[in-house]
Amino acid sequence: MSVRHAPVLLFLAAATAVADENVLFEVRGKDKILGTIRPADESEAILCRMGKGSTLTAAAKSKDKAGPIPTIEVLLDGLPVAEARVVTKGRGSALVPFAVATSGTYKIVIRGDGQLDGDYQAAVSWKPQKTLAGTGTSLGETTFGFAAPANATVSVSLAAGPGSAFVPSLISLRGPMGVSVPIPGGAKASGIALPSRGDWAVHFASGGAEGAYRISVKVAAPAVPKQQIDIRDSALTGAFSGGSTVLGSVFDPSEGGLLEVTDPGSPLAGTSVSVPPGSLGQPTSIFVAQAQTYTPPGGDLPAGPAVEFGPSGTQFDPAKPATVTIPFDVNAFPGGTDALIVYVKSANGTIEPVLPTSAYVFGANSVTFTTSHFSTFQAATSAVRGPLSGDYEYVEIRGGPTFGFGGACGVGVGSAFFTPNAFQFFVKRASVHFESGFGQAGGPPPTVVLDESFDNITGRSTQVDDTTFDLLAAN
Repeated sequence: MSVRHAPVLLFLAAATAVADENVLFEVRGKDKILGTIRPADESEAILCRMGKGSTLTAAAKSKDKAGPIPTIEVLLDGLPVAEARVVTKGRGSALVPFAVATSGTYKIVIRGDGQLDGDYQAAVSWKPQKTLAGTGTSLGETTFGFAAPANATVSVSLAAGPGSAFVPSLISLRGPMGVSVPIPGGAKASGIALPSRGDWAVHFASGGAEGAYRISVKVAAPAVPKQQIDIRDSALTGAFSGGSTVLGSVFDPSEGGLLEVTDPGSPLAGTSVSVPPGSLGQPTSIFVAQAQTYTPPGGDLPAGPAVEFGPSGTQFDPAKPATVTIPFDVNAFPGGTDALIVYVKSANGTIEPVLPTSAYVFGANSVTFTTSHFSTFQAATSAVRGPLSGDYEYVEIRGGPTFGFGGACGVGVGSAFFTPNAFQFFVKRASVHFESGFGQAGGPPPTVVLDESFDNITGRSTQVDDTTFDLLAAN
């Protein structure tokens, strides 16, 4: 049997393993997220870096009337947060706002019901504690702790208690990683810029006798703009792709940062983005996501996954561009990477090469280059492809019943193995048959028959052209 155009829809993809939690990204503090629970037992995680005393609010609801009602769980260091209380609200769940007791990176896990799949909308926000006050008695050096978000400034007021001999003497602010900001004595300091987020402490002492004191710390953080992040399957790899890989982190303008996919089983393994300090104008939730593969114009062919760097359209200082790395399929370049071209797909659908190609830096199965803006990038080849080779996953969907006339539909799943001149399919198929009258109002109920079969098909593989192979079965 010679096959060129089979009467089924076929999906062949290089076999890979995907982590259980393939959506894991950080938000800034006033965010709306559009996502997809697919498959039904999938969970997606949103990360929030918060200081002690920050008030957290979160809610998630179904976007589909027949979709799953999402639930919320709050974790810290992999354990449920006891103070987090969730209530059902319409077709969703909401977190009763509460102040976190410990500084850290909190994980908000969104799950479905395990039976249905569909899109959801989530909103996550938090507010840092703005004013902290305390009292005590001191003679020697004493500390008063507080937490601060990124790019915060603080004001400190220290005073003696009523009738106390305490003489206020501020010393310094000390924060994460041993950072210290000196304060030139006295009772007050205002508008002090903190170089990093995290837990801080005011160090002070009495310049006189031991006595009671009062201290107040006010934390001022820059306003966090609202943002919406769309990581639905329909916006990335297609509505029924079974879930996209998404990984993200918040980049601070003064620090820059590096985001990379280190899971060797991920389809985006090796993907990374590095942003130098001073390149961004404001804190930005940067993410990388698996996008829908596209075919470049002019006859070039895809040669790796499409990777969306987002938010799409993010601009960088042209003098300090971002450096991105994307993976490619080494099997597409048996003669070397001279034929590799990186294409960029903009939000309006325009596809064009990333130039100049001389600026590419190659790894074993990755290519690195710089960019002044975010979009969707993909490696491609201008060379003629050689024969198929290696192990692949095999999926087929075929048939479809017609109202009133019945029919059948089915699926097949399995594996495919190719050598330059031969192939072998292991396929398990299942189909459902609908008798005549299916779907007719008032007609007899349809009779549904489930059939199952298993095929082991071997034969010769002959390349016809760059995109077509003849598969001649031996049996």
